[in-house]
Amino acid sequence: ISTIGRRLDNLRPERLRPGEGVTYHVFVQQADAVSDLARARLAQRPDIRVVPVEGRGVARSRNAALAGVDSDIVLFADDDVEFLCGNYARLREIFAGDPALSCVCGMTLDEAGRPRKRFGRHMSPLRLWNVAKVGTPEIAVRRARVAELGIAFDERFGAGTDLPIGDEYIFLADLLRNKLSGRHVALPLAVHPRLSSGMDFDAESLETRRAVFRRAVGRLWYPFLVAFVLKNWARFPSLRAGLRFVRI
Repeated sequence: ISTIGRRLDNLRPERLRPGEGVTYHVFVQQADAVSDLARARLAQRPDIRVVPVEGRGVARSRNAALAGVDSDIVLFADDDVEFLCGNYARLREIFAGDPALSCVCGMTLDEAGRPRKRFGRHMSPLRLWNVAKVGTPEIAVRRARVAELGIAFDERFGAGTDLPIGDEYIFLADLLRNKLSGRHVALPLAVHPRLSSGMDFDAESLETRRAVFRRAVGRLWYPFLVAFVLKNWARFPSLRAGLRFVRI
């Protein structure tokens, strides 16, 4: 779980439901700002560990998780997520049923219990063209296999940086580039507010998305970006109004 400073005050232990074999690692940036009360609340639980992290950006905290935990399966999240631990047994079964599987991308639900996105065929393979919409709470990986290949989140991207989106997509693209196997599954892993920092669609964010696609897919970035814009055309009102002034 990535958080920063006094946002840790909102991460109450009752939100982190105990689960069999589940340990919560909370990576805190600007840890000096954390209140003693917040630390004391979390310290009451042996399955919650609070780890200070230097620097800024969620990708840095996620890399700290990949390097610093000893769990076989690791899930990533921010501090505004509710975890559906009751489904983790099924998640373990999915990994156990396919030893070649290195990554599973599940589902997130909104506050009303509805899927936040449309999901395709159950157990469909991960591909460069179907992982762009995957959010952090939907990702589960075999930690050791990812670490062995030196795959990590690009710390230039993600919340807390000048390029505040795309860290998940780049991470998954790097997994696929390293020939690791992954699948989408129709399994809810978390509840997350429907509003998200990655959902802004305007001309300014287009430049950031261009940087994301260039980093994720290399020379193929242009058709990927065009396909993204066309798919989301109705959600780009400011872009439609001033398209001739936007250089991509």
